[in-house]
Amino acid sequence: MSKFFSIPFTGQSSFILQKTLYHLKDDIICVSFWNFNTFGPKFFSRLKDPTPLGERTDLVYRIPCSSCSKFYVRETLQHLEKRINRHRYDESKLNDETALAVHAKSTTGHCFDFDKTSILVQESNTRKRKIREVIVIEIINSNTVNFKRDSAKLTTMYGSVINNS
Repeated sequence: MSKFFSIPFTGQSSFILQKTLYHLKDDIICVSFWNFNTFGPKFFSRLKDPTPLGERTDLVYRIPCSSCSKFYVRETLQHLEKRINRHRYDESKLNDETALAVHAKSTTGHCFDFDKTSILVQESNTRKRKIREVIVIEIINSNTVNFKRDSAKLTTMYGSVINNS
């Protein structure tokens, strides 16, 4: 019959003790060791610091309009901070390239609250991320300022699933 014990590791003497106990009488005594000098888990967290919002990548995010209840939804591979800076530039120049800038230009007094940007989904697979973006836009359809060009690519099957959710 085998018996198992765990003892603190103290160097070469631990191996001598292990060998001696293994050959005692008819019983087999199996010894394992643990390091009594470890204090890491008691003093240090095993968790990493969270990545700051602006440094996160591979996500679908939304930016609220500060003057109405509408949102701009977008996906990005880049750092979120870089995309937000580009949106700020687009909004200030009032160009027609993004729905965000068009909303700010066409609706007097409207601007987006970039400080309240929120991450909706983090997805490293580009294709899945683009699909998730379209799905989010479709789900909150009436509250987005997006052009909705990509939603035409969704099949009617997906459309019925989204509308029933």
